[in-house]
Amino acid sequence: MRNWRVLVKERLACMRLPHSVYDEVCREIADHLEDRFEHCMALGKSEMDAEKEALSSISDWKSFARKLVRERKANMTTIGKQFILPSGVALGLATVTLAFDIRFGPRPAIWITGMGAFVVYKFWPVALILTGATSAWLAAHTGASRVRRALVAITPALYMLAAMLCVVGTVVAMNLLKVMPSQRVYWMGLILGVANWVVLPAVALLLGALLFLNAKPLEAKAAV
Repeated sequence: MRNWRVLVKERLACMRLPHSVYDEVCREIADHLEDRFEHCMALGKSEMDAEKEALSSISDWKSFARKLVRERKANMTTIGKQFILPSGVALGLATVTLAFDIRFGPRPAIWITGMGAFVVYKFWPVALILTGATSAWLAAHTGASRVRRALVAITPALYMLAAMLCVVGTVVAMNLLKVMPSQRVYWMGLILGVANWVVLPAVALLLGALLFLNAKPLEAKAAV
């Protein structure tokens, strides 16, 4: 049986496809040919006839490849509009408003326990509600799904969770490798930190996003 990927790369060698999508386009065309080949073989055709029919399924290689490139670019643009841009806005707003609250806001409420400190800022939760609403609205405006809107809204909380896990992973790895004096991981303090910096911000962000999580995509409304 032919190596479809090698064949596709030979056919597309003369085309100047963008490097960012070249491998993906080659893989998709190869998968298409292999599916057609296996379908023909399942119908009882000989291997040679199955190969010919698979190849004949693409009448114009250049047009077929260019169509796939356009689809990939459209998908990347959609992801950028529906997720990357609004999640970046959410992260930026959350970071700036936290810095503003720390520098200019009222003194936070602090509870110190044996497990650690629990800090509640007074301005930041309100800013997070507005941040969640803004980012979810931006995502909804581009037709993002409800799940994508929710992920966009809680991006700041997810980044904070990732940062905490990286710190804990680094400490554990250093202890195992003995590259530094043994450092304890205070798990109850970590749980308290997650509640303080991940769970509560995520709740505030989702509260702000609720209106746009339940709304129909704005692009769909415009089409109607």
